[in-house]
Amino acid sequence: MLNIANITGAILAGGKSSRMGENKALLHYSGKPFIQHIAETLKPACSHVIVISDRHEYAFLDLPMYADIIHDAGPLGGIHSALTHATTSMIFVLSCDTPFVTTALVQEILSQAHPDKITIAKDDANSHPLIGVYPKNILAELDSHLSNGNRSVYSFLHWHTDRLTTLDLNRFADQLRNINTKTDYDLLR
Repeated sequence: MLNIANITGAILAGGKSSRMGENKALLHYSGKPFIQHIAETLKPACSHVIVISDRHEYAFLDLPMYADIIHDAGPLGGIHSALTHATTSMIFVLSCDTPFVTTALVQEILSQAHPDKITIAKDDANSHPLIGVYPKNILAELDSHLSNGNRSVYSFLHWHTDRLTTLDLNRFADQLRNINTKTDYDLLR
């Protein structure tokens, strides 16, 4: 397992939640906002936890918050901001709509991650690039990708397959789900 002293947990919470129609990070599951579940999941597995967002509604978490450096760049811009602000050599990324991820899953991914490679989760249906480890040494390549107008996480990963490890975590498939729509959220209740 990677040394947690070298890992910053980064919660991506800067999205517009357009499919949901309201801020996904503040939706409740088991009596707490999604973003609080995610912070509590990351804290035992990472030396620091930060929030990538310019919304002040998350102040109750008492975590450092950073806005996107490159605006309107989507989750890839959030990863860029997290890597830029992290004081560690790696970040563990979780998007704000993944309240089912447990610390055990984070630790499983960290146990298989390589310090110089991107390591993301995958199940039988999908890869999950917003559940995984990104090393700080990709920052220059990420800068270049974004400065060329490329905003897709999948596009970035496609061009960097030599630095990508995809972990088959189908046994954790129920934790890899994200909540994007009101229908997804209604199924929780």
